[in-house]
Amino acid sequence: MSACPDDVPDTQDVPTPDDAPVPEGTISDPGSVSGPAAGCPVCLDYDWAEGDAERMGDLSGATDWRVLRRRHQAADHPA
Repeated sequence: MSACPDDVPDTQDVPTPDDAPVPEGTISDPGSVSGPAAGCPVCLDYDWAEGDAERMGDLSGATDWRVLRRRHQAADHPA
């Protein structure tokens, strides 16, 4: 028995990574944290570590990295 076209799920309704909702406060939420300063290896390391912690499901660790990056930015990259 073959599937009727009405029985096939509509792939247009499946969110893609670009339009999927982003949880507030994650690294992918551009309004939640300031990003790394251009070319600063310390900022880039903090940014990478935060994203890695989030991907591993370690939200506490991600928060720790975010705090460390903000402290670094306040000390070394004043606005």
